[in-house]
Amino acid sequence: MTPQSTPLIFGMPRKLVFGYLALAIFMTGDGIDLVFLSRYLVTQQGFTPEQAGLCFTVYGFMAALAAWTTGVLADLFGPKRLMVLGGVL
Repeated sequence: MTPQSTPLIFGMPRKLVFGYLALAIFMTGDGIDLVFLSRYLVTQQGFTPEQAGLCFTVYGFMAALAAWTTGVLADLFGPKRLMVLGGVL
């Protein structure tokens, strides 16, 4: 067995740990804003709690669908070309 050339943190390469940490911080911020937005929709815009929940449910499904679709497109055309196309649109 050959020794690891990169230092490990929690059994993962260092860059991977920092990537997961950054993702966790981003997703926490993404989830926190939904709390304030749902309260705004109910108190200021006249939505019922059920309607506000439905909005976020549809948002979640559409985000998942878009993530899958763009992943397939990135595999087909390459991430750089897809980013350029997205910037143009």
